[in-house]
Amino acid sequence: MRHRIANAVLTEKQNDIEYNGFWKPANTKPDGEYVLVWVSDWLKQDWGFYCYISLDAYKQDLDGIHGLIEELNFRGVDVYVEMVDHSPGLKEFYGKEYNKSKISHYHILKPETWERVI
Repeated sequence: MRHRIANAVLTEKQNDIEYNGFWKPANTKPDGEYVLVWVSDWLKQDWGFYCYISLDAYKQDLDGIHGLIEELNFRGVDVYVEMVDHSPGLKEFYGKEYNKSKISHYHILKPETWERVI
């Protein structure tokens, strides 16, 4: 199945992450520890999605998120990222990373950020 967003054509899945519109998460909630993020174009007008980043599979999740951003961001605008929820075991990590920026939490999409937890 393919989805059309303005001029972008999306494949059904990108590393088990599938675009499901603005409000439905792009992947399933993991059983283990996770952080839920909102990713969108900077003005939150053209595209956006929620996605879980699992502590156990963060590299795969980050690859999928970056792939989906690449497909959706057909205008090449700045990307906005907001951390919106977390599992109980990542409370301290979430708080520390959340407070690093008042504007965007884009750093949470970098593997180096997650490597500090493990």
